[in-house]
Amino acid sequence: VITVSHDRYFQDKVSNELLAFEDGKINHLFGAYSDYLATKVTAPVEVATPKADTRVRENVKPRMTWAEKQEWATIEEDIAKLEERIEEIDTEMNENGSDAGRLAELQKELDQVTADLEVKYERWECLSEKV
Repeated sequence: VITVSHDRYFQDKVSNELLAFEDGKINHLFGAYSDYLATKVTAPVEVATPKADTRVRENVKPRMTWAEKQEWATIEEDIAKLEERIEEIDTEMNENGSDAGRLAELQKELDQVTADLEVKYERWECLSEKV
């Protein structure tokens, strides 16, 4: 007699052989349903391990954000303005060679503009890698 039931208690009391359909295979087992559960618990369980991604990834460049695109559009112009200002300061320093107070002001401004220019160059380099 073959019985098919979802009632485990009923299967445990009535059956003495089981056909277990697992992983596309049919396992013929002798014993009640509780015996089947006991063997299933003690049997080693194969855990599916995720396969490593063996595909070679391309060098994906990070994309620019909208703000970075806006900055990229103006950064070369900003660099040109700073370079131009440095030339103007150099010219003024040559013209005011005898005025120590004015030279100190110009040197202070030159230091600031040079620092700003270095920051812009670094930022330009960073953005150019994303283009």
